Amino acid sequence: MFQSSMPKYMLMNVFNLVLLFCLARSSSTDRYFVDGDLILGALMPVHEYNETSGECEGILAVPYIKRVEALVYAVDKINKDLKMLPGIKLGFDIRDTCYYDAVALGESVNFVLDQEHVNEQETCVGSCIAPPPTDCTQFRNISGVIGAQRSSSSIQAATTLGLFNVPQISYLSTSDELSDKIKYEYFLRTVPPDRFQVTAMIDLVLHFNWTYVSILYSDDSYGRNGYSEFQKQSADQICLAVEEAVSVDSNMKQIVQILLDRGAVAVVLFLDLETANAVFDAVERLNATGVFIWIASDAIGNAGVKGIVEHEAAAEGSFTMVPYSERLRAFDLSFISTTPLTSNNPWFSEYYEKNCSMTSCIDEDDTDSHDTLVMDSVYAFAYALHSIQSSLCHDTKPTNNKCVEIMQQVPGDILLEELRRTSFDSLVNGRIEFDSHGDIQGRYRMSYFQRDAVVGKLRAYPVGTWTTTDGFSDFNDDITWSVKSSINGSIPQSQCSETCPAGFQTVLIYERVRCCWECKACIDDTIVDPDNDKECWKCNGSTGPDNTHMECLVLEEVYVSWGSHLGSLILITASIGLVGILIVLIFFIFYRKEQILQTSEPLLNYLILFGETIVLVATITFAVKPSETVCAAARLLPAIGGCLMYSSMALKSIRLQKIFSVAFATDSTENPKLIQRPKQLGILLIVVSIQVIISSVWLLLYPPDVLPRKVLGDSPRIELACNIQINEVITSLAYNFVFILIYAIRYVKPLVDDTAPIDTRLRLPTGTSTRTLVNSMYLQRQRRSLSTASGESST
Repeated sequence: MFQSSMPKYMLMNVFNLVLLFCLARSSSTDRYFVDGDLILGALMPVHEYNETSGECEGILAVPYIKRVEALVYAVDKINKDLKMLPGIKLGFDIRDTCYYDAVALGESVNFVLDQEHVNEQETCVGSCIAPPPTDCTQFRNISGVIGAQRSSSSIQAATTLGLFNVPQISYLSTSDELSDKIKYEYFLRTVPPDRFQVTAMIDLVLHFNWTYVSILYSDDSYGRNGYSEFQKQSADQICLAVEEAVSVDSNMKQIVQILLDRGAVAVVLFLDLETANAVFDAVERLNATGVFIWIASDAIGNAGVKGIVEHEAAAEGSFTMVPYSERLRAFDLSFISTTPLTSNNPWFSEYYEKNCSMTSCIDEDDTDSHDTLVMDSVYAFAYALHSIQSSLCHDTKPTNNKCVEIMQQVPGDILLEELRRTSFDSLVNGRIEFDSHGDIQGRYRMSYFQRDAVVGKLRAYPVGTWTTTDGFSDFNDDITWSVKSSINGSIPQSQCSETCPAGFQTVLIYERVRCCWECKACIDDTIVDPDNDKECWKCNGSTGPDNTHMECLVLEEVYVSWGSHLGSLILITASIGLVGILIVLIFFIFYRKEQILQTSEPLLNYLILFGETIVLVATITFAVKPSETVCAAARLLPAIGGCLMYSSMALKSIRLQKIFSVAFATDSTENPKLIQRPKQLGILLIVVSIQVIISSVWLLLYPPDVLPRKVLGDSPRIELACNIQINEVITSLAYNFVFILIYAIRYVKPLVDDTAPIDTRLRLPTGTSTRTLVNSMYLQRQRRSLSTASGESST
């Protein structure tokens, strides 16, 4: 019976099954059995389990018995279709799970035990496992099982049935855990899994721009998987204010108070109906009605307004998700007309007595019973069996008993493989086909619980439908919001923080809660990072922020050009200076033979003019576009030109001082040897060379560069300038002034003798030439000598 490649976890479960085998019969309740050539088992809740008494008692609501009748209706319809399974009659064996997982597990074991009796041909022999049944024909091989309804019950059943290769198709179990084909290889379903429902819920939340929500989930497989999927899919779009696993025994008042404190208006509920009602009850007791918008999963939506009838005030304003299923009118009419006298259903009398009146047996507002999903499960088996029959019985007539025997021996793995390939048109629900996980595509109908303005009762108004491929279609935004935070009928806000204005970064208040932030302006040379609004990104290169600090713009390069005000001033000033130098130079050349120019050393005059020319040319470099060459010239030329100009002026002063000194000392009009022209040039070469060396070293240590300075504001731009500072200019010229100061202190003396009597001091008219001055001084000295000699003779 078991395959050698069976997973280890399945082998571990076998030991548990051995213990269950002897207990399974005691958990069996009434069942609904109709014989046939091929039997479909079913696990469906009809009664409610009483944990105190350990018994199944109290018939459940209309939808549950209606789903049982839907299975019977589908089997009858298939048997009447001569083309579906010709020569083969389908039967069924429906077991009541009592809406309790342990009972569902026990009934799954009973299916396996019945199958073992058939295989061992011990159907009517008593054993330690169970006494012989009164009707031995009811031990039949089942081709597959329909159900269970609850996800947790289906998990229990799938674990057991999978060990014995029995395919199972659920009509309402939505837990994503059941999509794990390693653990639940033989499980399929005609209802979409929760991961698609979660996507639809997230689309709804984002449709209204709710980025800050809470989620409450039941502490079972259904709730935990729904929460995990919601958290995974919404991680980058929605942040969760409250994430709480709850049960009917939880402190609901405390949980609701936390919801109020965190302030999220939208609350996702992945809860069973009983737990959801406990939450609504706590909301009413805390007087918090009209505060929250509930986005409820299918466990609440399937029950409709009737499921929360005792807490309408708290549940008003709820969005509910239900798997898409249309009603089959022919079946509704058939169900209405069914009575205990016309039905073989062993539970129908009990149901009829509790729910039916003399005139009606069904509530026309019951739109979410999902009975057609049960029919889809039956038809999935029928189409798969039809395909196998067509393949195996092509050599025999379909009505031949040999074909029936062949079909009864079809192994479960062959039937599973055919089920996965099955694709058919449902009676009313469109195309049905299974993916690699045994799931169908997501299709949901969404409703909104709103109070009827006329009757005053809560009603479920359709909002739209959602599919995996198309998302929402025909979405109805005309919603009357019942929450207090809705202003004049506007869409309520469920956000922790408002969207930051342009140019502001979002700074998280709490690292875990991604929707709560403060807005901090991006300043200076930064913009809001286009890929991450939580950071300010610096504009690089020749770009700068726009006025909104949202985009880096290519900035215009601005510099002191000839056309600008400052550039024009520099150019005009330098031009005037150069013109003045040119006039002086022409004057010097024109009067070069004059005695006054001859005696004032023309070479030094020309060098002074040349130095002034270099300095003026250097100023023009500040009025052109900066470059490395221009910046180097702007740094070198002022120092070299200033050095040449001031050094020449210093030599002229020294030369004049020496002429007077020699003239006073020797009565000679000869030029002193110290200031002859070759020596003047030598001194100038040494001084200028020192300046060039200093400037060159400075240039090497601090290479010339263009300094782009960004100016931000209404008209952002880049101002280009050389990286020359005033201290560099002062330092480069300091040497010249030190040179002048040293020589002035060392060599320059008064032009006249301060020790002579005041009346003997020389006074000459302004404008007297140097040679005339020296000659006058010589004649005066000769007169004094003669006067002295005359005095001595007379004496």
